[in-house]
Amino acid sequence: MSGGFYSAYQVAPVTQQAVVTANAAFDRLLCNARRGESEDQDPEFQSTDDHVYSIAQRELCFRLNHKYDDVIARPNANGINDIELKVHSSVNNWFTAARWNKGRTVPTSAERMRILRDTVSFAGVAQQPIDYLNKNAKDTLALQFGGSCSIWNTGDMPIRPGQLVVWDFPKTAKSGAKRSQIPGEPTDKLLYATLPLEAAYAAGSRASSSFDFVTSLFTAHKHGNFPGGVAPSDQTHEAKQLGEIFDKLQNTNDAEATEKLLKEYAKSVVVMYESVRSRIIGKALSGARPGQSFDIMLASFH
Repeated sequence: MSGGFYSAYQVAPVTQQAVVTANAAFDRLLCNARRGESEDQDPEFQSTDDHVYSIAQRELCFRLNHKYDDVIARPNANGINDIELKVHSSVNNWFTAARWNKGRTVPTSAERMRILRDTVSFAGVAQQPIDYLNKNAKDTLALQFGGSCSIWNTGDMPIRPGQLVVWDFPKTAKSGAKRSQIPGEPTDKLLYATLPLEAAYAAGSRASSSFDFVTSLFTAHKHGNFPGGVAPSDQTHEAKQLGEIFDKLQNTNDAEATEKLLKEYAKSVVVMYESVRSRIIGKALSGARPGQSFDIMLASFH
């Protein structure tokens, strides 16, 4: 009786989200460039195994942001029937931050990580494998960027159901980190790391390999509780600019100038905040320890 009563007032549920895919191509040009220029490879990511460039099914794939195309001498125009979206899945032999920074000096490890993260954007999850060593095979693959699927926890932290998941550059053995082996992958293949969004905001959570949002804000202010009242030298460019704006705010009594600086300060904080959220790939539907598989609903959520 009660079941019929309630069902009479219920509307039909929304259609479940379907899988969303796009056609992509293997970025062989980028992989060849990384393989052939050892003098500009980041020491933490170096490898001599050519299998690390291959793409396996269920791996996270990324595209090189277009503003860095000139670093690998990519042509401005695509060829006939050439797919514009070109992707890769590993960071082995990734170029140094100075190389990506067009030869300009990268003064701190924090700025190094900021530049490395800026080089790529998440494109989707590989639906077919690509063998780097098989040059006669087609370099096309389908990428899933919407709907639910299963991926690997390639980071060093557990992921729990309901958490938003972000990507990051991986920790390496050279940095003293232990990483779990993904089944079937080459032992030295370095995949982009998955981690909970909270880890990117929690101060000190990944201090050995990255510079998180909270610490970036904290170290921007010389008024913090630092030895001698001096902020650490390991800052990102954005954090340094934020500190400079704050110093100007403390030294002005002009109402118009103060309003302008406050707006500039707020804009800088929002930009730093969104730079972290732009790395969200989806929401975890199940949990996983490092090296385990978990289900995820792919979406930007930002």
